[in-house]
Amino acid sequence: MKTHYALSTLIVPALLAGCATTSTPSEPPPEGALSGYELVQLMSGARLYGPSNTTPEATFEQVYPEIGWRQMKGTATGTWNPPGEASSEYPVKWRVKGHQWCEDWGSGSDCYTILPLEDNRYDFVKANGERITAEWRIDSPMTGPLRLTGEQITTGERNMKYTGNWQYTGSGGNQSGTFESHYCADGTRIASSDGGEFESTAWHVENDMQCYMHAEGGKRCFEVWQMADGSQYTYRKAKSGTVTGQTISVEPSDRCSA
Repeated sequence: MKTHYALSTLIVPALLAGCATTSTPSEPPPEGALSGYELVQLMSGARLYGPSNTTPEATFEQVYPEIGWRQMKGTATGTWNPPGEASSEYPVKWRVKGHQWCEDWGSGSDCYTILPLEDNRYDFVKANGERITAEWRIDSPMTGPLRLTGEQITTGERNMKYTGNWQYTGSGGNQSGTFESHYCADGTRIASSDGGEFESTAWHVENDMQCYMHAEGGKRCFEVWQMADGSQYTYRKAKSGTVTGQTISVEPSDRCSA
């Protein structure tokens, strides 16, 4: 019965939410809570399950597919197990709203702040401060993409050399090439594209993005995503298209001063 799918009133934290728009975090998450970026990493390929919060002896399970980098919304499949009745499946739509995991299953929606406990147990707190009392668990392979925060970018990119591929897609036609970039602790970026001459500019972190001053003028800022295999992807929205990069190798820089 479809009413059984109302996770916020029947079963689950089903992490739900009728979130109107997808947004990326601009402020730190509440103390002890997972950030919006960490939620994506946690829920990729995960299984959420536990007893109903309101229906005695009922249980639920939700299974999430792998989540791609820059993906802040998607779908999942849930199973509702009422006592003495046959199990039934229901669809779930999820999205990240700030530092909340939100879901909508058609007959209801809600958003949750998620706090890790022990043994794969998590606290789920609604926007109104109500804490879910049922014990819900998340089994996660922790192989999802993680967007780096400004602090993580600053810590990880001191005197390091990054090499990889870049691709431009837009009104100017598709283009691709290679890059070699050195990010130095003194705030200097030394970079070369397609094996050309190296140019030195300044770099800094702004709004959880890595920025540098372009040699031809203007500022370039892009997101940095860390993958489970150690590789990185970057994304920048340009006026006429998008620029993505894939880091192939990371090693100590031979161009930054000690």
